[in-house]
Amino acid sequence: DGRDETRDEETSDENPSARIVTLLDSGDAPWAMVTNGKLWRLYSAKAHSRATNYYEIDLEETLATADANVAFRYFWLFFRAVAFMTRDVVRDGSERSLSFVDEIVEESEDYAKGLGERLKGRVFEEVFPHFAEGFIDYLRSQPPIIGAQQGALLPVSRQLALKREPDEEFRRQVFHGTLTFLYRLLFLLYAESRDLLPVKEVRGYWERSLTRLKEDVANKAGDILDDAPARLQKSFSADSTSLYDRLLSLFAVIDRGAWDLNVPLYNGGLFLTKPADGDESPEAENARFLLLHRIPDRCLALGLDRLTRDIDDRRQSLVFIDYKSMGVRQLGSIYEGLLEFKVR
Repeated sequence: DGRDETRDEETSDENPSARIVTLLDSGDAPWAMVTNGKLWRLYSAKAHSRATNYYEIDLEETLATADANVAFRYFWLFFRAVAFMTRDVVRDGSERSLSFVDEIVEESEDYAKGLGERLKGRVFEEVFPHFAEGFIDYLRSQPPIIGAQQGALLPVSRQLALKREPDEEFRRQVFHGTLTFLYRLLFLLYAESRDLLPVKEVRGYWERSLTRLKEDVANKAGDILDDAPARLQKSFSADSTSLYDRLLSLFAVIDRGAWDLNVPLYNGGLFLTKPADGDESPEAENARFLLLHRIPDRCLALGLDRLTRDIDDRRQSLVFIDYKSMGVRQLGSIYEGLLEFKVR
C-alpha cells in the first residue's frame, strides 16, 4: 500500500493501491478490485478516501471459519460479476439505474446519516447529562476538608473539594471536563471499531478496552430498551466509581502507550493524563478535572449504554452501534453541537 524503495527505486511509489486511486480519480471506472488470491479488496470512486476506504475479505480466513457457508456468501455477493451490472431500481420514489454494490453504498450512507442524527440527539438529551450529573453527584458526596480556612489560598484540587454545591466556575469545569470525557469515549469507540487499536487481542488490550467495558454494561442492561435503565440502576451503585477507574487506566494506556498491550504512544492532547506543573492550557485543565473527579457507576453505565447501543429496526431490540459506519464529520458535528450548550 505504501512507498517501497527496497523493491524498486525508480518506481517506488507504484503499488496496487496507488494505481487504483489513479484509475478511480480518472473517472474511467466507478469500482475497482485488487487481489493476490488470498486478500480481495473492493474500492469505490465514491469513497471519501479512495486509498484507505475499501471492503476487504481474507478468503483463506473466510473458508477456515466455523460456518464457512455463511461467511463465504459475503465474498460471493460482493465480488461476483452480477454485483456490478446495473439494473433499473426505484430509490426515493424515482427509477434509477444502479448496480447491487451501488445500492449497498447508498443504503449504507442513509443508515449512517440516520444513525448520526439519532446519536446526536441522544448525546444532547441523555448521554451528556448523565455524565455531567455524575461529576456533580460525586462532588456533593465528598466530605469537606477539616481545618481549611474560608478564603485561604489552597491548591486547586483542595479548593474544588471544599465546594459542596457547584458554582458557575465549577459548572464551567464540569461542562468542559464532560466534553473531553465524552470525546475520549467517541475516539475509542471509533478506533476500536476500525481495529486501529488491538481490540482483537483477547489476552492483551481487549481486557482493558472500552469494547469489553460496554459489553459488561450491556449484559447487565439486557436488550429491551424500556427495561434497560431500571436494570442498570439496580445493577450499579451510586457510590462506587470502579467503571470510571477502569476508564482512567485505559486513558493512560492511550496517552502513554503500553508495549505489553501492543499500543503505541499517541502523543495527543485529548488523552493527557499527566499534565505538567504550571501547564495552564485547556487540555491540562480538563485533564486535571478528570483526574480529580469521578462519575459514579450508575450514571456512567446509564450514559455509556445510550452512547453505545441503538434499536435494531428488524428485531426491535438493543444492539451495539457499529461506529466504523460513522464518519469523522458526523462525530465532529456532535462535538460542535455541544459547544452551543452549558451546564446549569
